[in-house]
Amino acid sequence: APAGIPGFRIDIRHAGVTLTRARRRSVRRSVALALDATLLAPDGRVIDTATCYDTYADQFSRSLTASLATPEFAETRAEVPEARWQRRILEPTLAAGATLLGAYLFFTLRSERAEDN
Repeated sequence: APAGIPGFRIDIRHAGVTLTRARRRSVRRSVALALDATLLAPDGRVIDTATCYDTYADQFSRSLTASLATPEFAETRAEVPEARWQRRILEPTLAAGATLLGAYLFFTLRSERAEDN
């Protein structure tokens, strides 16, 4: 720093993003930042220090995850959680099976009642 002007130093201890599944097509993002800030006298002496730790969380569509990361900064990138097999395979299969069973029972019972009359 030029003579007579105090300096300021920031040391980042932790910076990162974590993504977890929130719902079927959405992701929950948790951002954490921890840093130390130091105010220095013009001669290099430490005048004051402070520690900051902050977190932030939000939720958004899975389709936005790539646009919210900056490739130049590793701190902004996180692995997108994969859809679990239950969500991808089991739930649609059960929904289709229940629909087919309901349609079968509806038409079978309706036909039997029509035959009885």
